[in-house]
Amino acid sequence: MRTSRFRALLALLTTLATIGLFAPGASAQDTSDVFVVHGIPGVTVDVYVDGDLTLEGFEPEAIAGPLSLPAADYRIQIFAASDDAPASAEDRTDDAVIDVTPAVPGGANLSVVAHLDADGAPTLGAFVNDLDTIDAGEGRVTVRHTAAAPAVDIVAGGAAVDGLTGLANGGEAVVALPADAYPTGLAAAGTTEVLVDAPITIAEGTNLVVYAIGDLAGGSFTLITQSFDGLHSAPAQVNAGTSGLLDPAGPSSVPALVTAGVLGVAVVAGTARASFVRR
Repeated sequence: MRTSRFRALLALLTTLATIGLFAPGASAQDTSDVFVVHGIPGVTVDVYVDGDLTLEGFEPEAIAGPLSLPAADYRIQIFAASDDAPASAEDRTDDAVIDVTPAVPGGANLSVVAHLDADGAPTLGAFVNDLDTIDAGEGRVTVRHTAAAPAVDIVAGGAAVDGLTGLANGGEAVVALPADAYPTGLAAAGTTEVLVDAPITIAEGTNLVVYAIGDLAGGSFTLITQSFDGLHSAPAQVNAGTSGLLDPAGPSSVPALVTAGVLGVAVVAGTARASFVRR
């Protein structure tokens, strides 16, 4: 591991503070909590924010944050990791595979995800995390499709789960369910035959976020999770890191989970898909 998650996050916080992205005097309505999710398996990256190196050697399936950022537009550039990454994006000799300027709103909790689109090209998506209070005895599951795979339904007990059907790349579905363990699986949209088992356990007062990432046909498909607990009272977010809920080696014909709620992020995928994804 080139850089520990702690050191990577510390570097990110230090750089953002240095370039003035933090506004200590800003109110909660003016700032957002932002997580960064690396959802492209097999590729270590360097991340630049407004031209400055902020995450060096950021590894797949890692989640960094939250960062408290004031509402503004931020240029995010992602490069395949370099052994000696320069401090400024202007000094890179390679091309950014993702180069986008998303608008971070105020007063939100967001997860920004580097992932593959339906065709397998690198892209960036942003999702609003639902921190609304959850009824006693219930939890929430959020399914986000950020994998190179076709649309799917989530099924359990031989039937599709209400609210978790027709999920496609870039889409999201959110449902509240009684706290329990569920033997769920993935099925091709409109069918109930389980192609891949993907069991989930929902805790009371917790929003469990499940990301489908990777390339299904390429054999790198897997799931990672993020959780936000304390929602049965005052909302409080907890970064749960990542967890492999599914063996990435599934049938090549299996469709994958889908996620939605992109905040109008304009994406420039770049032209170096092959070298970036398979380096």
